[in-house]
Amino acid sequence: MGALLTRWRTVVWVLPAVLLLLVFVYYPIADNLRLSLFSWNAFSPEPRFVGLDNYAEAFGDPVFWRALLNNVAYAVVSLVCQAGVSLVLAALLEELVGRRLRGLLRTLYFIPAATSITVAGVLFSFLYNPRYGLVNEALQAVGLGHLARAWIGEEGSAIWSVIAMSQWQGIGYTAVLFVVAIQRIPR
Repeated sequence: MGALLTRWRTVVWVLPAVLLLLVFVYYPIADNLRLSLFSWNAFSPEPRFVGLDNYAEAFGDPVFWRALLNNVAYAVVSLVCQAGVSLVLAALLEELVGRRLRGLLRTLYFIPAATSITVAGVLFSFLYNPRYGLVNEALQAVGLGHLARAWIGEEGSAIWSVIAMSQWQGIGYTAVLFVVAIQRIPR
């Protein structure tokens, strides 16, 4: 009787989370998959079933493959930087930096994470500006002016510029999480 009661208590506690997950995660995914089999626009009265034609059209579009490649590059760089670089940064911060300086450095690393994405976007649009941006000015100052470009305006550099901004904003937060995790490891 006691085991049955414990099992029902577990179900009662877990049920709200499962219901929320079903309603807000799995139902929208399933509905999107269903809707992807239809074609319609705002002016057509009824959606028209097209089966896998939408997928065939997407897979035949070079823009789809470019977008997919950009997403893979973003994911790989984020994984390497926000896991690898953050872990190294956290280990260095914990092992090599004095106690007084640790708090200051943690705060400095965390500031980009506390910055809204809008502010970060405006900041980086100034940094990447092709005429008066800090990145091009710095390249000019160190004799690498031939590398200056319209960072977010060129096909080859736009994705890497966005990835760089994202990593600037995320590495500090992840490093602080790793610092806390490292401090929890017993000596």
